[in-house]
Amino acid sequence: MNFIPKICTTLIAISLVIFFATFYHYQGILENEVKLSSVVAEAASAFNSAPVYDEPSFVPGRYGITEERSVFLLFALAALFSLSAAATAVAARLKNGPFQSFVAITLCSLCVIGSIAYTAYLYGLDTYA
Repeated sequence: MNFIPKICTTLIAISLVIFFATFYHYQGILENEVKLSSVVAEAASAFNSAPVYDEPSFVPGRYGITEERSVFLLFALAALFSLSAAATAVAARLKNGPFQSFVAITLCSLCVIGSIAYTAYLYGLDTYA
């Protein structure tokens, strides 16, 4: 029974690391990399008659895996890790009975999920889903 809080805490920590790393990367995309990608796209298509795509994405246009979609998917992965921590805590409580850090782990996990969802909504990443 002693391993359940450690496992749940590790899952929440992994969730936070993924979330903060992805958010930091996304902030870099919003500021300077858009300018850099437009310069690179113009230079690369100087001898080509095709239209110039300068958005920072793996595949230009509305289809494919864009940067925003990959950030949204990583946010969802982080939320999934946090949800699995809450599910593990609830399953351990139902199977083995009450333990001391159940409420703290569950509330922390739900707060992390809420923070990830709010950040994705605030930056408009839900429109890329």
